[in-house]
This record gives sequence, structure tokens and C-alpha cells, in this order.
Amino acid sequence: MRIGTAAIAELPGDYELVDVGGGRKRERFGKYVVDRPAMFTDPRGRATHSTGATAGLSSRADFVYQRQSESSSGRWVRGDGSPVAGPVTWNVTIGQLTFELRLTDSGQVGLFPEQADNWQWIDQQVARLAADHYTRNLDPPRVLNLFAYSGASTLSAAAAGAEVAQVDAARPVVQWARRNSELSGLSSAPIRWLVDDARTFVRRELRRRRRYEGIVLDPPSYGHGIKGPRSVLNDWRFQRDLPELLAACRQLLDPERAFMLLTCHTTGVTCEQLAAWFEQATGWRPTQTIDMEIKAATGETLPSGVCVRWTGK
Repeated sequence: MRIGTAAIAELPGDYELVDVGGGRKRERFGKYVVDRPAMFTDPRGRATHSTGATAGLSSRADFVYQRQSESSSGRWVRGDGSPVAGPVTWNVTIGQLTFELRLTDSGQVGLFPEQADNWQWIDQQVARLAADHYTRNLDPPRVLNLFAYSGASTLSAAAAGAEVAQVDAARPVVQWARRNSELSGLSSAPIRWLVDDARTFVRRELRRRRRYEGIVLDPPSYGHGIKGPRSVLNDWRFQRDLPELLAACRQLLDPERAFMLLTCHTTGVTCEQLAAWFEQATGWRPTQTIDMEIKAATGETLPSGVCVRWTGK
């Protein structure tokens, strides 16, 4: 197992981490600069700092996210403190993909730049498998993306030649991801857009004896599934529910040729812990563990989660 750090200094496209400090980060997404809380707490205790005052960050942003406490929802205001009237959407291009961004009530905008290195890794794994499938006259490799949100990993896999199943419990974000596929010229790509609970869907796929060559998981710290004709409303707790889901995902994969990516933004979880949980649940030792970071233009680094990667033989 190799431990590394993905410190991303610059993404190919319309993103830049301008500055970080005082528990906040200021980022440029295309034509807008947004100022919002930097939520991830680094379990290794690495400090981030700012070259300027926190007030200075907000004053130079187009939009600022404010909230009373970590447990409460917030609101967006303009850089001068005036209210934001109506929805705000705009497009950015990262590499070969285009995404529609939005100011959401949760403080997200629809893109997670710390995942950029993982998108490239997914592209590489799918390209490797697709070339092998082509040589052997097989169908394109299948990839399953769970907790898929606005679809960046899905589109990375599809652009590299995979058939993808995108699963998220929230219908609006599945529609959002589909919109991103259209913007990226992938509207005709073989993608299944599925509004479903991740655990329920995986169990159903096992009963169907469906198999995948790649699985991507980016589970939240906590959340809810959906209630519908084929799914029940189930709450999700990361440490409680992850082992069972990983064990089920293992059964969906071809251990000789497959890959799996597990990312985590839960406060306090280290690479070593995530790797141990992965190995205990799957029986597979991770190929690589990574502390995800983004490097700001001013030189600071922002710890942004951890991940484990696994590839078959």
C-alpha cells in the first residue's frame, strides 16, 4: 500500500483556490469568486493559515455564504453584503468537461475540486479496461457511481469509454448531473440515471447478478435514502453503515480486473482508518491511500478529505 498526497496546485480549467484561512476559503469558479466555510477538519492536525484578514477574503468575493452555526443552514449574500435575488447559475469547464454551478442552500456550488486527481485516475482505469475490452471484443466496462451528486466522476468514466450507472437518492441532483452530461457533449453516452438509495440499489444488483469493473463511492457523513415503490427511507451513518456497503460492493466486482475508489470527508477520519475499514470489509488491501489537498495561489494548502484506491491484478 502506498500513501501519498494529492496537493492540487492548479486544475485544468476554470478553478482556482485563491486563499484560505480563518475557517474559510475563497475560490474562483469561472467568472465568480465565492467565499464560504472550509468545513473539513484535518485529522493530522496540519494547520492552514491566511496571508490576509478573513474580512478581506469576503470583501473581494462576488458571493459569500453565511450561517449562524455548523448545524444550521445559511444564506448567500453578495460581496457587499446585499441579498442575492433569485437563483444564480453559471458554467465552468474543467478539462474536457463542462459543469453548471449553482449557489445552493447548503453552501455547495456543485463541484468538488479536491476530487480532480481522482477524476483523472478514474479516466486512466477506465481507459485501461476499455482498451482490453476492445481487444477481446467485449462490451464496454461497467462503472457504478454511488452517492454520485452532480456527476463529475460519472462523466469522467463515461468520457473514457465506460457504461455508467449513476446513483443518488436526490432526484434534483440526478437531474443536475444529467444537465452536466448535456453540457459536456455526453448526452448520448451510455449512462443510467438512477434515483435510488445506494444500499438498496447494490442489494438489487446482487440479486440480478449484475457485475461491474469499477465502483466509485463518495458517501456523506450522514444522510437519508429515499422512500418509493422499491425503496424505503433509511438513514445513513458513515462509520456504522460503510462496512456493510463495501462488503456488498466487493461482490459486484471482478477481482481480477476491477477498480474501486472510496472517498471520505467525515471529520476526524484518517487515511489509515479508512484503509483499515476498506480492507476489513472487502478483504482487499488498498493500492493507494491519499490525503486530499488543494493548494492555494498564496501557497497555503487546504486539507479536503481522504481516499483509498484499489485496483485488481
